[in-house]
Amino acid sequence: VNLAKTWKNVPKKNTCIVSVKLDNPQYITVGETANIEFQTVACQDTKNDAVHYLEQVEVTSTVQYPYRGALSMTLKSPAGTKSTLLETRPKDSNKDGLKEWTIKTLHNWGENPKGTWEIEVKANALTGVRAASGYVLEFTISFHGTKDMPAHYSQRRKYSGFRLSNGKTSEV
Repeated sequence: VNLAKTWKNVPKKNTCIVSVKLDNPQYITVGETANIEFQTVACQDTKNDAVHYLEQVEVTSTVQYPYRGALSMTLKSPAGTKSTLLETRPKDSNKDGLKEWTIKTLHNWGENPKGTWEIEVKANALTGVRAASGYVLEFTISFHGTKDMPAHYSQRRKYSGFRLSNGKTSEV
C-alpha cells in the first residue's frame, strides 16, 4: 500500500510508423545480402507521436523469394544494436516469401530511434534447395515508446543480494 502511494507510471506510449519504400526493389540471390539504410527522426518533429525512448520495434517486411526458409534478416539501430529478426529455417519451404511479415524486437529498449537504421536481408544456401533469387520490396517500421523519459531511467537499479549460478551473491 505504501509503494502505491508513491508509484510513478511510465509516460504515455507513442507509436511512430515509418514506411521504407524502395524506389528499385533490391535483387537477391543465394549468398547475397540486400542492405537497406534509412534515416528517421521517429516522429520527433511532430507534437503528438514523438518517440525518444524506445520500448519495442516492429518490422513489417515484404520480400519475394521462392524458399522462405532460406531468408535471414537483421536490424541495426543508430546506437549500433544489432537484432536478429529472422534466422534461416530449412523446413520452411513456403514459396510465397515474406508478405507483410511483422517481427518484433525489444533489444533497443531505452534507445533514441533518431538516426540511420539498417536492415539486412540475406538469401542463404540450404542443403537440398536449388539456387533461387528474389526481390526485397518494402518495409514498415513501427517504433513504440515514449516521448518523455521514464522515471526509472534516471535511477540506476540495484541488484545486490541475488544468488548467481556460481553460488556467489551479486553486489551490483
